[in-house]
Amino acid sequence: MDPVGVAFGITSAVSWGLSDFAGGLASRMLGSITTATVGQALGFLAIAALTMAAGESALVGQEVAWAVVAGVGGSIGLASLYRALAVGDMSLVAPLTGAVGAGVPVVASFAVGETVGPAQVAGIGCALVAVVVVSISPGSGSGLGSDGAPWRVLPLVVAAGLGFASFYLAIDQAVAVGGHLWQPLLVARASSLAVFVALMVGLALGKRPGRPGIGAVAMRWPLLLVAGIGDLGGNLFFVLANAISPLSIAVVLSSLYPVVTALLAAMVLGERLRPRQAAGALLALAAIVLIAA
Repeated sequence: MDPVGVAFGITSAVSWGLSDFAGGLASRMLGSITTATVGQALGFLAIAALTMAAGESALVGQEVAWAVVAGVGGSIGLASLYRALAVGDMSLVAPLTGAVGAGVPVVASFAVGETVGPAQVAGIGCALVAVVVVSISPGSGSGLGSDGAPWRVLPLVVAAGLGFASFYLAIDQAVAVGGHLWQPLLVARASSLAVFVALMVGLALGKRPGRPGIGAVAMRWPLLLVAGIGDLGGNLFFVLANAISPLSIAVVLSSLYPVVTALLAAMVLGERLRPRQAAGALLALAAIVLIAA
């Protein structure tokens, strides 16, 4: 396996893991929708500047369509995940969403004839297990719904996982159709931002209490910047990894971000790394070694 592609995939996971960590801290102070909207806006400004500097030609036809699907799918996935976490058992919602988000593209890539060696298949298995193991916390309930209504939460979990999976698959198609790198990411980010702006407008019109003011948002700009740029970095390095490696490999390496988030929480916040999380981290390292073989 190309070591450069593996490095890009790992960097994507680190970027997304850092973004989730910063975004999680900001969400505790500002709310999830505000955090996501500002983060997406900052990421949009960054990718717009990079696209202008790269001087790529504009997208046409199918490229635009796939990029829009990627952006909208990713935003729907994020919005659905936030809602599922709010009304469901987080320790079950998170790993199930991650498993769907990573598993669907892997199955799809194999279904269309993508082949990898036995070591890479074993690495994919280790990576998927690592994501679930790190995400699950002790004390899980027996149902998805914290109020005993799992069927109300299950559609949100499926929507979140499929939304993230659609980003992987659609951005892969957008890049493959025209060979552009920056423009598909720009269109995808613009589409995602549009969805969250619409959500913010809806909340404003609904006059929901407790929305943070501009001053509160400005005070948290370092976290918001890390969340937005980290998310963009995850997108970018996933695309770079996918350009060199098979889609299945790029997806599973990028999907190791929960391991990064858990390690950051242990190092920065002093949260104790539970035995199962340590085991998940070791599984992730084993996955990287196998995939790179």
